[in-house]
Amino acid sequence: MTRRFSRRAVLGSGAVAVSAGLTGCLDALSPPSPAEQLREHEESLSRFSDVATAIDEGYQTAGTYVRTDDGVLGIPFVNTEVRELDPEQPQAILYGLTANGQYEPLGLKWFAPTEGRDGPPSLFGRELSGPYESETAFVPEHYALHAWLFRENPDGLFARYNAAVDPPELVDRIEPVRAALDEYAVGSEVDGNGYTNTEKCIATDDGGYGVAFVRDGTDGTGGTDPEKPPVLLYRLTQAWTYQLVGAEWYVPVSETDEPPTLFGQEFHGPADGHSPKTDQRRHYGLHAWFFRANPRGMFAPLNPTLSCG
Repeated sequence: MTRRFSRRAVLGSGAVAVSAGLTGCLDALSPPSPAEQLREHEESLSRFSDVATAIDEGYQTAGTYVRTDDGVLGIPFVNTEVRELDPEQPQAILYGLTANGQYEPLGLKWFAPTEGRDGPPSLFGRELSGPYESETAFVPEHYALHAWLFRENPDGLFARYNAAVDPPELVDRIEPVRAALDEYAVGSEVDGNGYTNTEKCIATDDGGYGVAFVRDGTDGTGGTDPEKPPVLLYRLTQAWTYQLVGAEWYVPVSETDEPPTLFGQEFHGPADGHSPKTDQRRHYGLHAWFFRANPRGMFAPLNPTLSCG
């Protein structure tokens, strides 16, 4: 049987085909979404899942663990040398902490200072949000784009905070101590004012210890009072100033039957005394790298980013 088609049917089918073709062309011409544009750079950005890579590229910890009623930002690692918006070089990498002080990747942050701008710039086809006040060191008032590339965010890929991140108890334990130690940030203001500079930088093939400033009155007994570390650790900068990088608590092995704990961490050791100008006996010790990130973890004994050269 010969099948017949009406003129209306033929024209109708042609219109559908033309419409489908136009739709396909329009889809082809429409730009990719911000999420799709971000994913185009995901392979390169994934290198920051390793905190050691971020440190090698010049990112330094801002110290503070940022959390709000709306969620967590984590600890921003900021690269002050990155001044332009670059899809593969964020101004900050956001890290969380595990219960034992290891850094885990959360997300990325691009930001642009508000000073000198009439409004927010754009990246990945998306306008930066804000303006926001400074939340940490190294970050002025700014517009920002957050991207939770390493940790899913129920509020969206580009939300400012991540409510799904649950900080460990460690954060509550260290934040008051870290904040209290800010007053010792510059060594010249500390030497002779509660601590004595040993004037000797200590480093090994496995990493550095820095220059020890020993609390006055410390007679080798050390201590585990979080508010009173017996040793503050500094690095000597190229400008010949002392910059605080961490602290050490220690207890001589003669005074304990087992390694003590602090911040929920077991002291390492035993180790021989290594702070000159003090009668530091063989001891168990805990180093806390609050102000200069250690790629091996916040409480590793030696910091490979420190040297005496």
